Amino acid sequence: MILKTEAELAKQIKTGEPARVYLFYGGDNYLKTAYLQSLEKMGEKRRLWDTVERFDGKKLNLDEFGDKVEPVPLSGSMRLVLVEDFEPEKLAASDMQRLLDLLQDPPPYCVIVFLIRNEEYHPEKTAKGKKLLAAVDQSGVCCALNPRTRSDLAKFVRGNADKMGCIIYDDAAAALIERCGGDIGMIKNELNKLCNYKPGGTIVQADIDKLCTGVVEASVFDLAKLILREDYAGAMNNLSELLYLKEQPTMILAALSGAFLDLYRAKTAKLAGVEVTQVAKDLGYGGRDFRIKNAFRDQGHYSLEYLRRVIELLSRADCTLKSSKVDDRVVVEEVITEIFMLNKKG
Repeated sequence: MILKTEAELAKQIKTGEPARVYLFYGGDNYLKTAYLQSLEKMGEKRRLWDTVERFDGKKLNLDEFGDKVEPVPLSGSMRLVLVEDFEPEKLAASDMQRLLDLLQDPPPYCVIVFLIRNEEYHPEKTAKGKKLLAAVDQSGVCCALNPRTRSDLAKFVRGNADKMGCIIYDDAAAALIERCGGDIGMIKNELNKLCNYKPGGTIVQADIDKLCTGVVEASVFDLAKLILREDYAGAMNNLSELLYLKEQPTMILAALSGAFLDLYRAKTAKLAGVEVTQVAKDLGYGGRDFRIKNAFRDQGHYSLEYLRRVIELLSRADCTLKSSKVDDRVVVEEVITEIFMLNKKG
């Protein structure tokens, strides 16, 4: 059975009647872990599990796997078998066939969970992945766990704040989501920090600015804004802060490239008459759709040629970082300066 939404998976687990096989994949590792833990806890609460067996999915040995799956538990309970970080494409053709044969009729006293950590892996796009999906569809549950939408994340923030006795309004919730780059795991951690700081209170933007460090991506968006506002001193101060926090220049450059790429995508889409919702869907922004929405809002201030030239400069700097012995900080400072010169030239 292929479940199309996270809500369907939550409902299935809450029934207390686990499927014989689960396959979790998609673009949000936090959600995969959360639902795996939910399944484990459900079984523990109902005393279903005789034993819990764990396998490294990157080097799955089918003989060892079969030895754990096939024997009948002596207690009459069920066995939970977890295959973490599963990589189907690494299995030899013969091993894949053995696995598929087992999944055609998995033992009724066993619950097998395959968790694919690679967020870029789409099983429906590969031959082995398609066979795996088809096998689990027949005998169990498949679910793609992708980043939540911005509105779903906002509900998550408000709901969790309420559970901890705090209030957070939409503007502050949106700021927290953006600061954390839409990463639900980081959002939860930062929200816990905020609620402990302000027990029973109302969380506002100033609290988020004071306490939440966020992710490199979010901080680099601030750097991109300073560049686009032509605030050279502010941009260099921002860069210095990022480097002081031990952020890698390669990561800073990658996130900065992403910010300008969002603007470029928004500009080309706008010129082609494509709506922001369609762009977010086609390019898989998911819970980070605020990035492309912000880019649509700002793209009108810049020409397509300017954005193209900025991306070219960033691409060259990336090559320099990865192929020369020039000091990384110097490379990043130089490309930022070149962008400012380009901006002033119009």
